[in-house]
Amino acid sequence: YSPAAANTAYTIELNETRISNGVVIDGTYPSRIVVPQSGLYNIVATLQYSSSNASAKDIYSWVRKNGTDVVRSSRIISLSGTGSYNSVALFETLSLNANEYFELVFASTDTTVTLDAAPATAFAPGSPAVALDVTQVQQ
Repeated sequence: YSPAAANTAYTIELNETRISNGVVIDGTYPSRIVVPQSGLYNIVATLQYSSSNASAKDIYSWVRKNGTDVVRSSRIISLSGTGSYNSVALFETLSLNANEYFELVFASTDTTVTLDAAPATAFAPGSPAVALDVTQVQQ
């Protein structure tokens, strides 16, 4: 998943759930994570990026709640080197009402960035492009 244009925000679509209990990917808008119950939610996301050229680039990752950017949720990493990987972790706590949603968003100063899963090797399992944990901590 690569940006079509530099310095432009893109929501991250999710296509797979390993374990889910009470949190769902919206069937119409796969970038939206919907909570069916009101409460306080801890969100932990790890996003893995790769570079297809040696030029330096900055990658911004953040959280949106109901279509609005969450203040001070952006994290920035720099990446350079062909074939290099770097991950960023997002930690946010959101108060959400029943059927509200949040999204993960990214932008890059260069289009040669990919939100990238890595395949398994002979010595290590594969790694996902996005790992997302959502826990309801208070009702």
